[in-house]
Amino acid sequence: MLPKCPYFGPTSDDSESIEAFELPADYDTDPFRYVPEAITLSDAELKLADQYENEDFSGGYLASQIAHFRRPRPKQKHESRRAKFRDLRKNVEREGLVFPSAFVELVESDDYHDRLRHNTIWLTLPDEIVPLPADPSRKLFLIAYECQGCDYWHLLLAPDGTHAIAYCAEPLGRRNMYPGGFKLDPATVDVYQCADSFCEWIVAYFVDCERGDRHYEEMLERYPGM
Repeated sequence: MLPKCPYFGPTSDDSESIEAFELPADYDTDPFRYVPEAITLSDAELKLADQYENEDFSGGYLASQIAHFRRPRPKQKHESRRAKFRDLRKNVEREGLVFPSAFVELVESDDYHDRLRHNTIWLTLPDEIVPLPADPSRKLFLIAYECQGCDYWHLLLAPDGTHAIAYCAEPLGRRNMYPGGFKLDPATVDVYQCADSFCEWIVAYFVDCERGDRHYEEMLERYPGM
């Protein structure tokens, strides 16, 4: 049994935490009902997104960052994600493990990925699966990271087909993340359980994306040109 923590990590500010929201009754059967709506960017917003990527903030830092977050991913990035997942899925299945179906649907959908515009937490894929030190029969599969490199979320897959979402402060499953060839020992990392299922965590993530959208709109209205 892993120690428990909030959805977005043990240092989450409880006064602002998504923990305060009540999960909808159908979160486990229809999680993508709650995926953020698609946003169509204007030509001016697409230009701002390009400028942000090139560290040109002359159009306003916040406006440029928002446009960058909301811009659809390039086709090649979608193709690369799906190809990498196909290889990883084979490795997971060779271990006798099973992904939750909603996770597979999310990873394989370009449309869903283009609707994700969280300002701090982004979905990703690992280079390899990692045994949980406390129980090597269960495996950690990296699914999300915090943009400052402080927080990481993993699927915790069990041989009986069950799963949970685990949080830790290190990118278990990513190679070449540390300078000088340093190799992290997973046994030295504290691992927490932050959700009982992928559907529970991803619906909370969707809600947080939309909360971030509202915050950004308020900031743009309050500080035009910022």
